[in-house]
Amino acid sequence: MLIIIFARRNILQFSADSISTKCIFILQPTLLVQSNLNDRDRLLIQERLKYFPQSREIISRGYALLRIGRNGNVVLDLSGLFNDVEDAYFDVSHFTKVGNALMGKYIHDAILESEP
Repeated sequence: MLIIIFARRNILQFSADSISTKCIFILQPTLLVQSNLNDRDRLLIQERLKYFPQSREIISRGYALLRIGRNGNVVLDLSGLFNDVEDAYFDVSHFTKVGNALMGKYIHDAILESEP
């Protein structure tokens, strides 16, 4: 799976380079790699692990590899963005209005900072 992701990243980077556009890769937040969990978050994770018991380990290992980047690709790591934020998640991978607003602002600011 990671080979496919890296291959797609290379294709996207090549496409962006060919039209002189900067490509920013974003590692999205997920409860499975989040720290400082509240009781609701723990319940969401517990429910997920009931059906997919290896999820946390798979995601943690995958995120660790993706954070490294490859071939000079820069990765904007938002995986810890929701630490200590109440009600950011709808489930382990999807966000509430609170989470979407925070992520949107972070991405907006990152794009502005990346501009020459």
